[in-house]
Amino acid sequence: MLIQYSLLPLRPKKYMKCPKCGSENYCKDGEIKGVQRYWCKECNYHYTVIQKSNVKSAEMRRLALEMYLEGLGFRSTGRVLKISYVTVYQ
Repeated sequence: MLIQYSLLPLRPKKYMKCPKCGSENYCKDGEIKGVQRYWCKECNYHYTVIQKSNVKSAEMRRLALEMYLEGLGFRSTGRVLKISYVTVYQ
């Protein structure tokens, strides 16, 4: 008796790499605040895949630069754009 399985489209496996050594030899190692953690078997490094990005959009950078060139300070530019003045400075 043959068992037939439905043919589902195969998704290519996304290979992550250890941020420290670049190895693809890892396993799951629990969760922290709902974010999956991984453990590298090569260098024993624990890491998460999701990283915070503090990169602002090109439009936001353009506005900040334009305000700065018009004479507004970093703090006032940050208040207008609702971002940290340190972000404006960077």
